[in-house]
Formats: sequence, structure tokens, C-alpha cells
Amino acid sequence: MLLSVIIPVYNSPLYIEEALKSVIKNIPLESEILVIDDGSTDQTPKVLKNFDYNISILFKENGGPSSARNWGIKHSKGKYISFLDADDIWPNDKISRQLNHLENNPESDLVWGRTLPFGINIREEKPVFSAYLGAGLFRKSAFDKVGNFDEQLLFGEDIDWYLRAKEAGLLLNIENEIGLHYRLHQNNSTNNISLRNAYTIKLLKKKLDRRNATN
Repeated sequence: MLLSVIIPVYNSPLYIEEALKSVIKNIPLESEILVIDDGSTDQTPKVLKNFDYNISILFKENGGPSSARNWGIKHSKGKYISFLDADDIWPNDKISRQLNHLENNPESDLVWGRTLPFGINIREEKPVFSAYLGAGLFRKSAFDKVGNFDEQLLFGEDIDWYLRAKEAGLLLNIENEIGLHYRLHQNNSTNNISLRNAYTIKLLKKKLDRRNATN
């Protein structure tokens, strides 16, 4: 298996089909799509069941995005792994471009594209680099070197993994091209400022603790 695409979903029936369609446009034949239903309580399971494509749906109790992604990694068979949140979409050339880079640069552990927001309340339509996982493509071996996502973090787990990857000395290649279209809507977790601030402090403390442990 060449590629595993892991899509965690929790109560997102409005956007999951569009996310899946953007994946299908991207992936080569030797690919699998793993949708991790993290205990949805709405119409999401029905939408997934009725989706007309060969996807693997893995159900688990609600544990948060890190837990869902880790569950996907555990069950993945691909040499490469890519992630997409259920409310975001990929540009059409993302996977072919990033696969080409990793196949031709065996020293690279992962490649990360830029993120372009779309949806409501957009202040500036300009691609930026962020640690959004959906913008990247990872060798599965990168998770052997860094470890999986921190399940204690319900927010900022992507930034935490990025920081740990840098600390572990992984070779990260940052593209100028767009790797992710990030949807802005009323239910984004980033809208919860108090939650965002609390977990940002928590992940920064974890970084300081790691630094102190090595000194």
C-alpha cells in the first residue's frame, strides 16, 4: 500500500462528503481512505454509510482528534500518511505533487504545503504556513521517530507534533504551494479562544519540560 489517508470526524455531516470527494480526486490507485468516526451522535454515520466510494469506516468512542488520528495510524497500511479534517478540502494536485517530492527525496521525512482559508469572515485570502496536518504528507516512519499525537491535547496537537518533529531532527520540507484549503465556519474549534489559550499554554509547557529534561 502506497498511501493511507486518515480523516477523523465527529459530528460533521455537512462537510464530510466534500472532504472525501477532494481526497478521491487526489489519491493514486494504491491508496486507502480511513475515516475514523470519533463517536458521532448525529447523522454523520448515516452520511458515511451512504457515501458511494470504497472507504474504510472505523468507529471508536469519543476521545478527541489526537485519539482518532492515532487510531488511524495504528490501522494504516500505507508507506505514506496524509490527514484531512472532515471540514477541510485538498487542492487537486496536492498528493501527486507531495508524493513526487518524497519519492524523489528519500532523505525527507515529510513535506508540508501552505494553507489557504476559505469560508466565513476571511480577512485576507493569502496562503500561509501553519502546522495544519492536512497540508502535509508524512512518511509513516516519521511517527516511529517522533511518536504519535498527544492525546492529552484537545487543541494544538498538530503544533505539538510539529515541535517534537523539529526537536527530533526530522527533515521537513516546506512548500510554497497550497496543501490545504482550511474552512472557516461557526463551529471551528479555533473559535473557542479560552480553549485555544489553555491548550497553547499546555503544549508550550510540555516543550519547556522536554527541554529541561535534556539539560
